[in-house]
Amino acid sequence: MLSRTKRTRTRVAALFVDLDDFKDVNSAFGHGVGDNLLIAVGTRLSEIVREGDTLGRLGSDEFVILTEDDESGSKSQLIAKQILEALRKPFQPAQTHDAPLRITGSIGIARGSGLSAEELIRDADLALYRAKAMGKNRFTVFQTEMYSAVKRRLALEMDLRESVTTEQFFLMYQPMVELASLRVTGVEALLRWRHPIRGVVSPTEFIPVLEESGAIVDIGRWVLQEACVQAAEWQQRGMPLSVSVNLSARQLDSDELVDVVHDALRSSSLRPRSLTLEITETTLMRNTETTTDCLRRLHALGVRIAIDDFGTGYCSFGYLQAFPLDILKIDRSFVCGVSKSEDARTLVRTLVRLGTELGLVTLAEGIENEAQLEELRADGCQAGQGFLFAKPLDLVELEELMAVPFATSARLQLARAV
Repeated sequence: MLSRTKRTRTRVAALFVDLDDFKDVNSAFGHGVGDNLLIAVGTRLSEIVREGDTLGRLGSDEFVILTEDDESGSKSQLIAKQILEALRKPFQPAQTHDAPLRITGSIGIARGSGLSAEELIRDADLALYRAKAMGKNRFTVFQTEMYSAVKRRLALEMDLRESVTTEQFFLMYQPMVELASLRVTGVEALLRWRHPIRGVVSPTEFIPVLEESGAIVDIGRWVLQEACVQAAEWQQRGMPLSVSVNLSARQLDSDELVDVVHDALRSSSLRPRSLTLEITETTLMRNTETTTDCLRRLHALGVRIAIDDFGTGYCSFGYLQAFPLDILKIDRSFVCGVSKSEDARTLVRTLVRLGTELGLVTLAEGIENEAQLEELRADGCQAGQGFLFAKPLDLVELEELMAVPFATSARLQLARAV
């Protein structure tokens, strides 16, 4: 096709198709059902491709379609839309009498003339990677900057591997405040990375890399140990602070997590009730049966469990009752509107009431001004964190904050933190 398009001065487009979360099908139903699903997917793709197009399966759940495209790229994008629509229709593979399977796909499109076959597939694969990163169930067309982004990411991943052994990670602590008294009752431990050349790297840049590489499991163990040791030291010095630590999906999948938490508590002599483990709503709902079992074993150690970023996922009332939870953290995206919008106020009020009915402590994230604070107080929200009280602080800044008598207004609290 590449040779022919050189003569005809047309373009070849490669569509790299990958099924979203296909491994879950194999895990839930077995590889026999997974194989039959792949056959059914191949059949649907065959019905979409046009005469003269080429369809192949590269391996696992990856397919590639080669087609001649027009200058605008509209033909390849039309095919991509048809593929996404076809995949969304339920499948009923042989060997299962359960409900039909629903699955989606992600597609990367690369177009070119003068490219080698290897380069064309590479570019389509990079576009596929971007489609996955943007939320799956979509197609993305390759752009040159994607290649540069991958090179930067690879460099970042290599630097991260080195940082694990050269002690470049450190913790910052953001205070959590009892809204009624403005008393600091605990802190959230936040992982930071000080690169020897780049300086402090944003967590939004390196945390996903740690997650994907699996290095977050080892780093998470270090964070737990460091946070527990620090909290125990504060308490011995008369600073009654609890500490919250975020858990990733990778850590929850680890068979060692309960032992890791137990060891961190034992070696630091921290009271279990002084440690809170935070899990995002999305992570909580990813594999409910396995997650529930893990959280129950963690809860049995005496630690508290918080559901983080609540309201951004799809956790139902029934699931909230099933999980062993202690704290419900209302996502900042809802908090930011409570002083401006009646809809936002109603939603936050409902979330606070929900937490109260379930016997959970409600904590609002991202409180930035006194109007939000007063609204949350009026709604009965018990705790909060945000820049109104303090940004994430290092040890010196936090201890300076704790050394000053508690403020009687949020404005004084903010002035003291900054």
